[in-house]
Amino acid sequence: MLTALRFLTISLTEWSVLGEYPIVQPQNACIETNEVERMKKESIYAYPAVFKKEKSGLFSVVFPDIEGCYTSGDDLLHALIMASDVLALMINTNYEEKDIEVPESTPIEEIKFGTDEFVSYVVCDTKSYCAG
Repeated sequence: MLTALRFLTISLTEWSVLGEYPIVQPQNACIETNEVERMKKESIYAYPAVFKKEKSGLFSVVFPDIEGCYTSGDDLLHALIMASDVLALMINTNYEEKDIEVPESTPIEEIKFGTDEFVSYVVCDTKSYCAG
C-alpha cells in the first residue's frame, strides 16, 4: 500500500498541532488524472478524509465522498489504519462487487472542515484488502 503514496503530490506549506500530534495541512494537493485512472485499474483509491480528535481522546474519521464511510481509532495512527480499512471495505462492497462506478474524489482543497479538524488523503488497495 505504501507504493500508492508516491502518486500523491502534496506541497507541505502549513503545519498545525492537534494535541501532541503534528498535523500536516496540505495547501496544494493533487493527484494527476492519468494516475487516478491507473490507480483505479489497480484497485487503488485515494480519498480525502476529515479527522477530528474527540474529547475522549479517540480520533474520528469521515469520508465525505463515500456515503456511510466513517470510523475511529484510539490514536492518530490507529485512526489512519482504520480509515484505510473502512475505505477499502466500503468501496469493495458498495461499488466494486455491485459493478457500480466508484465516485470521484473531491479535491482536498474543496473539503470543508472545522477548526478542530483536519483533512488528509487516505489510500486503500481493495485487491489487497479482499485477498487478505
